[in-house]
Amino acid sequence: MKPFDDYPGGGKRILKKMGRTNTRREDGLWLMENASQDSCAYCDVSLVDTYHHWLLLNVGHVVPARECARLGIPDGWHHSFTNAVHSCFGCSMFDNRYSVMWQAPKAPYDWTVREFITLRDRVLRERYGRIGERSACEIRFFQLNVARSFRGPTKPDSTSPEIHVSGDIETRRERKT
Repeated sequence: MKPFDDYPGGGKRILKKMGRTNTRREDGLWLMENASQDSCAYCDVSLVDTYHHWLLLNVGHVVPARECARLGIPDGWHHSFTNAVHSCFGCSMFDNRYSVMWQAPKAPYDWTVREFITLRDRVLRERYGRIGERSACEIRFFQLNVARSFRGPTKPDSTSPEIHVSGDIETRRERKT
């Protein structure tokens, strides 16, 4: 599943722990260099084509840390690059309070790597759809309220992108290539 197919081991094994340091200079660069990731996993905006896009770069957990703790997922797994993607600041904020709709068996539960990867992939698909819907709402708001009020009627350009709302992350990746 994209973007994890390009990660070391095809995204199917636990990678090193994130550094929790400067996103752009350390963890962000690691994902670029080792996982060929240079765009937002949710909206596909390039995070390296301009300086201002570079400033939007975020490295975020797919399965949020608090949800991993609630589900009993080992700390070394959920803070690893296995559970990380690049996102732009906007997409990160659209769904940063995501809750996993799954109840783990009574603690302590021994997760397998395969179970964690399956959960991570499911959560990415769910978040992709939710973020796409939220983004479409924000684009409409921008076009109707901000662009018209401050710049006149909008024409299709980089400030009013074409809206693609789909819960299918693989379809979007195919459209891009």
